[in-house]
Amino acid sequence: MHLGGLRQPMGAVSSISAMTIIEAIVVQAAQNMLDAGVEPPIFLSGNLDGADEHNARLLRKCRGRILLWY
Repeated sequence: MHLGGLRQPMGAVSSISAMTIIEAIVVQAAQNMLDAGVEPPIFLSGNLDGADEHNARLLRKCRGRILLWY
């Protein structure tokens, strides 16, 4: 898309397509884990009940493998 006053275009469809493909791969990986009897380590949205506790458990379990930016 071209915005008035901005030289370069932005909002490329290729970016949207790439994210769709990445999300499909993530969902398939989670399904593969479930099929193998493994619960995928998926963070919950902070808007859901119990999310803080759930996400804290995942952070403790994966400590050293997840870079925290804060």
